[in-house]
Amino acid sequence: KNILGIYEDKAENFWYGTAGAGAFVYNGGRKIRNLTTKDGLTHNSCNAFIEGKNGETYIATESHLNIFHNNTITVFPLPAPESAKQNVRSLTYDKNKNIWAGTWDCGIYKIEDKKTTRYGKNEGLTVDGVYCFLEDAEHNYWIGTDGAGAAKLGKQTFTSIREQNGLPDEMVLSMCKTKAGQWWFGHDGGVTFYDGKTYKLFDSKNGLTDEKVWDVMEDT
Repeated sequence: KNILGIYEDKAENFWYGTAGAGAFVYNGGRKIRNLTTKDGLTHNSCNAFIEGKNGETYIATESHLNIFHNNTITVFPLPAPESAKQNVRSLTYDKNKNIWAGTWDCGIYKIEDKKTTRYGKNEGLTVDGVYCFLEDAEHNYWIGTDGAGAAKLGKQTFTSIREQNGLPDEMVLSMCKTKAGQWWFGHDGGVTFYDGKTYKLFDSKNGLTDEKVWDVMEDT
């Protein structure tokens, strides 16, 4: 099965999400545990993982957000329309260790200790499809969307980087802002570099071996 996500928790366990075979947990020795719908997962395709403040692990599946804690799997209730599939694509921290959960059909959720806030079309986001989340050095929140570019969350509104601004592809699968303030946007058809003045798309014509860019990061 394809690997959709990899995560290392504080106990140095490695979590591997697959497309259809559930989640695999590897403890560094020879013990590997496979979690599936038989164990309580709501779906066997797992996209991402993140550790909560109490040692629990959030599991992003193609149908609802799950929590694994004390050998038990439960569903984390996201406020969403009853018809929504709640396909959770990404899980990321902000500087305050709040969790941001991006979904395919419900926008993005900010999960705090006692509060969960949804940002979707009804809240001003152009689309409900979200692939990724990034907090930059200035503590701006950026959301990579399915077809509406990169949106910056303001106090009450969103501003976006889109085709009219020079972004060559509005499907943003991943984002990275370097220490020098330069941007990289991963797309379904390559990766865009933005230096603050011009945008340049790199794809197979430039030597990229796969044009679907799911992650971008700066080398430390």
